[in-house]
Amino acid sequence: MSFEERIDLWEHAFICRAEPDGSGRYLARLDYAGGPAFLADELPADDLGHGSAEEALRQAQLQAMRWVHDRTGDAQGQF
Repeated sequence: MSFEERIDLWEHAFICRAEPDGSGRYLARLDYAGGPAFLADELPADDLGHGSAEEALRQAQLQAMRWVHDRTGDAQGQF
């Protein structure tokens, strides 16, 4: 199983990852992979350990969606 995936949300692309933290838990990581030039904000950091790689990966996806939503207004219904 891969613990990394690319997601595209509107004009933005992200790499979502689940990284083992050494204690059997996983950290959600989010990297910006491209989009409009207005990206100046830091991406959210998640230092909470998650019980599985799938859970951490899902958390990274949610962080990306929240980040885009916060910068594009009410994006509901566009999925």
